[in-house]
Amino acid sequence: MGVLESMGVPEPQWILERTEGGSLFWRRDTDQKRRVKFRCDVDVKEFHRDAHELEECDWSSELPYGYQFLNVSLTCVFCLTITVMLPWYILLGKMS
Repeated sequence: MGVLESMGVPEPQWILERTEGGSLFWRRDTDQKRRVKFRCDVDVKEFHRDAHELEECDWSSELPYGYQFLNVSLTCVFCLTITVMLPWYILLGKMS
């Protein structure tokens, strides 16, 4: 469930159609069937994903264990340093 659905805001219904000349345009799904007008030229490009693009990689299994341990350790040291040093820096800055 999306944020808009949970708030009760309906999403606009847009449909991409092709004219006889081959150009594409967006229209709303309404009774009036009006075309959407843009201020600037709009270039619509279509693409289809290849099978390899749909695969999900588990990057954590591809990284060596030492790299993960080093990364987590340095992150913890950085967070602890900021937690300890920042209050001292703020307090000493106010006293001066």
